[in-house]
Amino acid sequence: MKIIILLFFLNLVACSSQQMALKSDYQESLASYRRGDYEQAKKEFPNKEKKGFITSTEKLMLDLVGGEPQPYLYLDLAKNLEKRQVTYVSQEAANFFYMETEEGYYPAEHEVISFHILLGYAFAKRNLPEEACVEARRASEYLEGSYDNQRSEFDDPALRLWLAGLFTYCGEWEHAKVDLRVAAKQLANPQLKALSLQVIKPPAYIYLAL
Repeated sequence: MKIIILLFFLNLVACSSQQMALKSDYQESLASYRRGDYEQAKKEFPNKEKKGFITSTEKLMLDLVGGEPQPYLYLDLAKNLEKRQVTYVSQEAANFFYMETEEGYYPAEHEVISFHILLGYAFAKRNLPEEACVEARRASEYLEGSYDNQRSEFDDPALRLWLAGLFTYCGEWEHAKVDLRVAAKQLANPQLKALSLQVIKPPAYIYLAL
């Protein structure tokens, strides 16, 4: 089973402050990234927020595109998210959670899920399936709402597709099919629905373009 990931560099803009990276701080790094010079992009990456949630996630994605990720460097951050205070915010009919980080940033629910999925792909790229599957299950727990019962159901088809690819790598095709089926319903996509109905085994290759 092989998964080829094409990740587009996400330039997440932090809040304006002296301690946090601004959009302008990314210009040189982003220009190098667009030229395909990933090593130079990493050298030019902003030095602010060295262990912050946003920059850690961005560096992890950049390594997935054009380098050798070091997933163990991010395990402390992943574990920290599990321990930190959770803040619930009501918006219309739904409740969304935000998790406090050491630097005072509050990543939203979808950011926490994305981080665990990306960390899983980093382990997969280093051929560490056991660790990759741990992150897949953590992301799934959040996405399935089993983290707690204080909020309304949250879901997203893109996250479902990311997670389906990771579960496929882990050899857990039944879990992957659940995510594909939910994404197919949300997107009204017959191709995804057909893929989710493959009972026996997954396809030989999955190309996941993000």
